[in-house]
Amino acid sequence: MRWGRGLRKTGRVLTFAIVAVLAVWVAYRLLFAVSSIQKIEVVGQNVQVDVNQKTLPQSLLFLSTSKLKKQILEDNPLIGALTVSKKYPHTLVITVLARNAVVVLRSNGRTVGLDDKGYVIDDVRQSGLPVLIFPVSPLVEGVQVSDRRVLTGIGFLDATRTYLDVREITSYESTSLLAKTPQTDIYFSQDADTKTLGSALQILMAGFKIKGKLPSHVDLRFNKPVVTF
Repeated sequence: MRWGRGLRKTGRVLTFAIVAVLAVWVAYRLLFAVSSIQKIEVVGQNVQVDVNQKTLPQSLLFLSTSKLKKQILEDNPLIGALTVSKKYPHTLVITVLARNAVVVLRSNGRTVGLDDKGYVIDDVRQSGLPVLIFPVSPLVEGVQVSDRRVLTGIGFLDATRTYLDVREITSYESTSLLAKTPQTDIYFSQDADTKTLGSALQILMAGFKIKGKLPSHVDLRFNKPVVTF
């Protein structure tokens, strides 16, 4: 009798376990069915992003957007920024911002565009952008230029673009740079802190504009600016 009761109890436990496993399996399959990735939507002009859907989890619920974002940026160096979001029930949305040229670099017979971080975009013949003239190699599309002169030049342009019309930046002597505007040549160190330099130069140039006369040369390589009219 006791043996029979134990057998029935074991049977009930086993049945309950089987039912529980089946319920979990059904719920799991339902989750995948209602949130499966069926569409990848890429938003962005003149940008192509290839995502291998086979490497993604089957469900949006289990997708790590931060991990996917990191992977896309690593695989597509010409992308400046992106966001990855989930649009339930079945769509993955990737919003892409391409790198845009803010300056032209002329180097060893090549003319390439650079973005604001110094990444090479492509061979360009754009007009209207400031020009950096430095011998730099190699220049590989999608790779950031590490040359200090280039990065300082880009930083100087960013710090002065609201009040200076810089047309060209090139080397001067061994450790200095020369920025040319239509009215003024500006000399500064290639290791300068461009934000600090830009703020000081803005105050200086504003004073000259109030007086109605711009200098022909401003030398910022010393403790005090040297100005020539």
